[in-house]
Amino acid sequence: MTGNKLRLYLAYYRRNPTPNQPARYHTSFIVAPKNPQVTDYITVLHVTNRLDRRTLTQLWKFESKTSQARTNQLTGLMLLGKVPPNFTVENITQILTTIPVKQEEDWWCHDWIMEAMPALVENGIIPKLSDPQEVLNTAYEFVETATQGSLSKDQPVPTCNIVGRRVASEFGAFE
Repeated sequence: MTGNKLRLYLAYYRRNPTPNQPARYHTSFIVAPKNPQVTDYITVLHVTNRLDRRTLTQLWKFESKTSQARTNQLTGLMLLGKVPPNFTVENITQILTTIPVKQEEDWWCHDWIMEAMPALVENGIIPKLSDPQEVLNTAYEFVETATQGSLSKDQPVPTCNIVGRRVASEFGAFE
């Protein structure tokens, strides 16, 4: 089983920026098996903001959900590392539920990602990283350069390693 460890990725999903939410990408963590097929399911771990119908305000919430490995919005990936065999998706999810989800005006999903990375390192899930902001910037620059603003469905999802070098993507093209 050591050759088929789960992988932990930093994922960038294309979104439509708005004046209130100017970010071009939604960021999340993905836990996936080695070489997932397009129709295989992966686990997406992230925070999302949804309208609370009672208060009519946007509330950020942690979410763990399953998703098909390849979606129209998945734009780029950074491989953070292979998950040690003694960790499961449930272990990783439990660790991430301890990361505070803030309800501040200028707080976004990438802020939560930056706060979560040190916890993943401390728990031995991923190797020691440079500054989380630097990691996010490296991944963002890679996605921007690799996609040049557009996504090709007939190509694998552009993927880089922790220092921003392109690596062979395990997330293949749409069939």
